[in-house]
Amino acid sequence: GRDALIHEIRENDVTILLGETGSGKTTQVPQYLLEAGMAGKGMIAVTQPRRVAATSLAARVAAERGVKLGSLVGYSVRFDEVCGADTKIKYCHRPRRGTRKDPPNRLLISNLKSIQVKRKQATDAQNKGKGPSSEINPLKIIIMSATLDAEKFSRFYHNARILYVKGRQHPV
Repeated sequence: GRDALIHEIRENDVTILLGETGSGKTTQVPQYLLEAGMAGKGMIAVTQPRRVAATSLAARVAAERGVKLGSLVGYSVRFDEVCGADTKIKYCHRPRRGTRKDPPNRLLISNLKSIQVKRKQATDAQNKGKGPSSEINPLKIIIMSATLDAEKFSRFYHNARILYVKGRQHPV
């Protein structure tokens, strides 16, 4: 389960994660990665296709973690950003390059619709994912979806690992 998922993400620069709605892809996986120390000094950026999804997911995960929204867990949507220097999980309507003060994104977790809707960000993410991660470019990409042509994405990312999360385990 959880340990195998973390292991696969550590070992692969690009991971494709498929699972039903409610399986925990968007809320639980970022928390698992945070607990495993994978954010390092950076943060985990989780893209969402809609602003309301980014804000409500951030609020939900902050509540699950028992922290104030904007501290460990935050969000960034157009004209509204609730996060701080300690933010490690940030839900974004679109991934930002950030400012010099922002820690680098260590993991980019992207909902498939975000990639389809935002062509430029998709291209940027795809280009970063084509080479191996390193100390200079430690970015790891996780593409998540309930409905996705996983084989096609896997081929694009040089046979990226495809993982399946089974069942509906969390209320939506």
